[in-house]
Amino acid sequence: EYMGALSGDIHPNPGPELQTDDININLSSYIRSNSNNFNFIQINARSLFKNIDEIRSLIGGSKNCVLSVTETWLKRRISDKAILIPGYTIYRQDRRRRKGGGVLIYIPQHLNSRVRADIKCNGVLESIWVEIDDILVCTIYRPPKAKSNTNFFKCFSEEIENASILEPKKKLIIQGDLNIDILGQTGANNARLSSLNDLLNMYSVYLTNTTKPTRTNNKTSTLLDVVITNIENNYITQSSVFLCEFSDHDYTVTTITHKFSQKLKSPNKEWIEYRYFSKFNKTNFL
Repeated sequence: EYMGALSGDIHPNPGPELQTDDININLSSYIRSNSNNFNFIQINARSLFKNIDEIRSLIGGSKNCVLSVTETWLKRRISDKAILIPGYTIYRQDRRRRKGGGVLIYIPQHLNSRVRADIKCNGVLESIWVEIDDILVCTIYRPPKAKSNTNFFKCFSEEIENASILEPKKKLIIQGDLNIDILGQTGANNARLSSLNDLLNMYSVYLTNTTKPTRTNNKTSTLLDVVITNIENNYITQSSVFLCEFSDHDYTVTTITHKFSQKLKSPNKEWIEYRYFSKFNKTNFL
């Protein structure tokens, strides 16, 4: 079975050991070298439209990647065509009333996928759920100045519970920027960590990375971009962090051994011409 478990502390990592030098490896090369496995990638883009060329060059042409994007900064006037990646289906949720925010998932078109709006909480959570075969993928974003931590965790908990009730046999991969520093243990962040820890324990899910920062600058080094899953670590070949040139966040990559069923191709139609002889009159014919 695929259910993982987490102890009472948020920091022990039951998943695969994170490679410390991953950030110095070119992600495109990594994707090509792992063509037999499947990569779940996420990035805080801080404007997807502005950085779409870099993202296209990253996964364009590959068929083994699911890409979650937070802080897309998209508005309704920006069409899917403007952010299209050939070979990929787009699922997006834009922030409506305020600037910033927004989440999106790119999924290879040859895979069976559909949005799962029935999992969504009625609250203001910025998240989107998509089903790919026996996996539910969620992309989520929590703004750094979220008005209510209580409402966020209540709604986040409700969505995981909905997924567990509606699809108890499916595996979960939740990717996103929670703006909670997994490495920090002080002040308000500690309270948020405690709430996150309670949620992980409640639903028997775990963090694949608890040691490697995903956002580093001259002053701070924080782990804000997380991957939460219930997939047993035997099926996760690597949990990695890769340098991103266009964002102040780094890519996170979770590589799993998994075979997805593909869409059935429509058979090619073949037209056959024939004559209808049921009313054939030999006399008239002669």
